[in-house]
Amino acid sequence: MLYALINGKLDLQSNKYIKEDSCTAAFFGPLLHLPDELIFKIIKEASSAGLPEHGGRLISFEFWPHWDGADTDNSRYVEPDLYLEFEHCALIVEAKFNGWPQRLEQWKNELTACTNEGRLKANTFLLAVDGNADLHSEQCSGHTVLKTSWQALYNAVHALTEQAAQQPAPVQRILDALIETGAWFGLSRLHFLQEITKAADLKLDASWPQFKLPPEKPAYRFLSAIKQLPAAPLNTGQFKAWTAKMLN
Repeated sequence: MLYALINGKLDLQSNKYIKEDSCTAAFFGPLLHLPDELIFKIIKEASSAGLPEHGGRLISFEFWPHWDGADTDNSRYVEPDLYLEFEHCALIVEAKFNGWPQRLEQWKNELTACTNEGRLKANTFLLAVDGNADLHSEQCSGHTVLKTSWQALYNAVHALTEQAAQQPAPVQRILDALIETGAWFGLSRLHFLQEITKAADLKLDASWPQFKLPPEKPAYRFLSAIKQLPAAPLNTGQFKAWTAKMLN
């Protein structure tokens, strides 16, 4: 929460805070203490297609920069949530929380303001975290908008913690802190096989996902749909609601 406090996004006296900004600071703050290649790996694996294979060195970062709002809808300045400049690309991060939608006009404003600051390059991407209608990359003002969710980022971190033996102890401590942070904001790891078998009351053999069920059975249709379902945008509550709907 340090970056939220420094940037006036957190009021410790009244215990009031903006969850969107708090989540951004609480997640990306510790994330930026990881080695550069792991920062980029987590973001890339959690996002829709478009990023280069390697980001290279993290050159600089800035939470809630105030960019020149000329030629935008903003009268004073434009404020993305985070700007990350890697050696091989840059990311403008626009984060949402708790159902607030991403907006095309806001993306355009941020790209224009980035141009005003002299920071916009051919390899600049906009990363839209949560609030997306879908998770497919799209174009905006000639630049790629990558889409992800807090759940997808959490899942990418969790995948690294499962490789604990390959991570140095200081790195593992940061990953553990990110997992605890995600849990505080209501995220949880989805173990799909356990959720599915419990919800559908099925016993699947070791050939999963090559399951053998008659195509006319509802469970077959349910499991077929699961195979096509992207894990990223669902939290546990959403998954259970989707499960109930599919089984009815």
